[in-house]
Order: sequence, then C-alpha cells, then structure tokens
Amino acid sequence: MAKQLIKQIDCPQCKEKADFQVWDSINVSLNSALKEKIKNGTFFDWQCPHCGKTTRIMYPFLYIDMLHYFMIWFGNPEQCDPKLYQSMDLEGYQFRNARTFNELLEKAAILENGLDDHAIEIQKLSIVQAIYRQTEGGKTGPLPDLLLFRQMMQEDNMLFSVFYRNAPAQVIRAGMSTYEQIKKDIANTPPLAKGIEDGKDKFQTIDFQWAKGAVNVLSAQKKAAEG
Repeated sequence: MAKQLIKQIDCPQCKEKADFQVWDSINVSLNSALKEKIKNGTFFDWQCPHCGKTTRIMYPFLYIDMLHYFMIWFGNPEQCDPKLYQSMDLEGYQFRNARTFNELLEKAAILENGLDDHAIEIQKLSIVQAIYRQTEGGKTGPLPDLLLFRQMMQEDNMLFSVFYRNAPAQVIRAGMSTYEQIKKDIANTPPLAKGIEDGKDKFQTIDFQWAKGAVNVLSAQKKAAEG
C-alpha cells in the first residue's frame, strides 16, 4: 500500500539537484516511527547532500489509521489518488481533508480520541465568539489568530490551544457538556446530519468555514421549530 518515491528537486540553498524521498501514503498503525516523525514535523525535513542545509518540504500524502478507522488526505483534495486506498476494506472509515500541517495534526488527534470533529469545529467557533465578546471585539484584549484542539484530559475535559498575533498562546480547558449538546443538535437537524455522513471515497473538509455554515443551518432549524 504505502510506497516510497524518489523525486529530484533543486536545493533551496545551493540550487544543486538532489534526490528527495517521499511517501504517497503512511499507515501509522503499522509504522509508529513515521507517525512520530509526522507529529513532530521532522517527517518533512530534507537534508541536501551537497551543502548539508536542512529544509522542511511539505508534500501531499495519505495518512491512514487502521486502529481508529480514519484517513486524512494532506494537500489538495484533487490530488488524492483513489488507488492508494481502494484495495482496503473501507467499512466504518471516516475520510477527511487537511490543507495545513496544523489541520493534519488536529484531525488526527480528534479522531484518535473518538471525538466528532463536526462538533469540535462548532465548539471552537463558539470559543472564538466568546473571546470576541469578552474583549469587546479586541478593544480590551487580543483576538485569536488560530484555535486548535490538543487532547483529552481526565474528568472528561478537552484542551484547546489559542494562538494570538500579538500575545502569548493560551491553553483553554473545556468540559464535555457543550460538546455533547452540539452533537445532539447536529443529529436533530436532518439537513446538517445528512450532509456529513461518511461514505466511500468521500473526503470531507471540516474546518472553521464549515462550522460557520453549520451554525447558520442550526440557527435556521431552531427558528423554524420555535415558529
């Protein structure tokens, strides 16, 4: 399944041509060493054999987790070759797209913990909105530039990292009650629930923009029910 490929690239430092070894897919359930390299970013590090300069080169590949039944395509969704996974039994798998390295790590962390990333993204949006209200739109404090799920903690708490442009990063602890309520709201909103069903060859992009649209659908459903 996983295959190493050799490509020739020009070193960004010395401009000499050299071989660059890449993977088209990684089954992290079978290769814990590569999984660790992906998590710490060194998976993308390449050292030029001519000048010795180390450069981080990001490239698309398929992240496969057979223990937790999910796949993440890292890169442009249109570049994903179905041959990378069509030989597998895909029953029960979740399929996601990740366009940035942060998204890749976050999606892997969410799905490894058995959480619903649809609900997580909506919860992240609610956290950002709360920060906006607390700071009066940035008048009394910094506004978040990036918010990421980090990990599950004991006593059913989740940790999120908030990154600001002009202030130190912050860790936010959130309980599971809001998350569980969001999951129920999604399940009870047919137009939204139907649109997020996983299926074979259906890689979803579930991000902040998706959450904004989902909140609009949830709000419309609530208004319709009240009316």
